[in-house]
Amino acid sequence: MKRASQLLAMPIMIWAMYTWNFSPPGAEAQFDYRVKFYSEECPQARELVKDVVLNAITADKGLSAALLRLNFHDCFIRGCDASVLLDSNFTNVAEKDGFGNMLSLRGYRVIDDAKAAVEAVCPEIVSCADILTLAARDAITAIGGPAWRIASGRRDGVVSFASETIDNLPAHYSDFADLTRLFTKKNFTAKEMVVLAGEISSTLSPCSGSP
Repeated sequence: MKRASQLLAMPIMIWAMYTWNFSPPGAEAQFDYRVKFYSEECPQARELVKDVVLNAITADKGLSAALLRLNFHDCFIRGCDASVLLDSNFTNVAEKDGFGNMLSLRGYRVIDDAKAAVEAVCPEIVSCADILTLAARDAITAIGGPAWRIASGRRDGVVSFASETIDNLPAHYSDFADLTRLFTKKNFTAKEMVVLAGEISSTLSPCSGSP
């Protein structure tokens, strides 16, 4: 467990800084306020999400990597706005059914369960975007990985296009040039790209496509 924590530390800290940058404007200057974003309207939110995630990880440890990957694929399209959770309909194919997502992402049910738990206590307050980001962090700490503080206050996206996954997500056949182009667009250095690309790609489960 200690070894797993050490291996996860660098990519997770890089990812923590990235998701922080997709927090609401001004979060850096209001750190305590943003970390405690729901402290008045829904103080139980974080514990409710954590409890759901821990129960899920107990039943399936592979969900820890799956939830981190789900968060990664969400943030890499339109920022951390939970647009990856939106369903396709008759007029639009959403991100979750797009290239690089349809056969590789799972963990949606955990997010649904966490959202239901929070809604039962604090209806229409906590965003799915915050729940997904919290769940990814809690999933990593549940297997002995590092913990990090998360600013809350994200708002849920209402737009989700499968077509946007093609130019924003790395493919299994992406070469170094492709990865460099994609990660540079997201303001990652080459070193950060190597660390993150290796870590996120290693989270692909043999049960890909499972809920």
